[in-house]
This record gives sequence, C-alpha cells and structure tokens, in this order.
Amino acid sequence: MQSDRTAMRGYTLIEILVVVAIIGIMSLVTVPQFVAYQQSSALKGAMRNFNADLRNCRQLAVGRYVQVRLEFTSANSYSFYYRTSPTTAWQTMPQALLTVLRVSGASGNKKTLASPMTFINSDFVDQGGNPQADIIFNTDGTLTFSQPPDPPRSDGTITISTPWKKVYNNRMIIKVYTTGKIDTVGSHS
Repeated sequence: MQSDRTAMRGYTLIEILVVVAIIGIMSLVTVPQFVAYQQSSALKGAMRNFNADLRNCRQLAVGRYVQVRLEFTSANSYSFYYRTSPTTAWQTMPQALLTVLRVSGASGNKKTLASPMTFINSDFVDQGGNPQADIIFNTDGTLTFSQPPDPPRSDGTITISTPWKKVYNNRMIIKVYTTGKIDTVGSHS
C-alpha cells in the first residue's frame, strides 16, 4: 500500500530557485536591449515626422502656389507660416491648412519634438525678419536657405539629438537640398 506522501508531487526549493535565477539572468540581458530599442525608435520616429513635415510643406507650396516657411522657434519646436507672394507678409498657418498638410501633434501652428529630443547644429539662417532660423519653400518646389547679400547655398543641415548614450545612433543629421531632396544619416556623439 502507498502512503499519501509518495503520491504528492511538487517542485523542490532548489528547482524553483534555479528557474528564478534563469529568469533573472534573461531579464538582465533583454531589458536594457529593449530600452535601447525603444529609445532608438523614438528618435527615428521624430526624424520621420520632421521629414514628413518638410515634404508636406513643399507639397503645399507647389499644390496651392504659395510660399511656405518652416521656422525653428526653439531648440525643440518649429512653426508653420505661409504667404501668397514674396511681397506679402507671412501669415500664421491655420489649423485647416495644417490638416491638409497632415501635420499631427501641432498646437496652433507650432509643433514640438518629443522630450528629450532637440534640434542642434543647424546651419539654417533667419529669412523671416526675426532671429529664428527657417526654411522657405517656394511655389516651384525649390527651397531657399539664405537671403541676399549672403551667397546662395545648395543645401542646409539640421541635427535632431538626444542625450541617450546607449543607443546606436543618438543623432540624426538631416540634409535638405534646394531641390527638395532630403538625406538622413545617423551618428553617435
């Protein structure tokens, strides 16, 4: 006859501790990689959104035959303006045009990068009569980076950066040409 003790089966304390140790070691390896992946994706998403906004501004300029200005208002935000001719004053882009541009996340005519991402190392200059740098999209789809008497330029760059050091690329360098072409290169500081 079997006793009740031999019929009961379970895990020993040593087996449970081994499983917990394996789970702990796996989490030590995978959690930092997941965090780095998430941070890298956030930076790439900010770069893609900014590139899409540039392309959509160019499309609006050509499609509506207006000049569109993207102005860098702070280290992490930019605003949208338009005018119907080079001699008229710049007007704040209304929400209806931002909707046409498919600009999501704009508050008024201003869009802000997700924290802690910032714009650094811009070689764009002011063209709108205030101290902020900007890019002007002309009605033919070309871009203007400088004003006379400055010599004309064929391109301009701006960098979106994060303080994160454990990601492969913590900076995205965006180069915009007068033709509207956009090149993006990742780098690490």
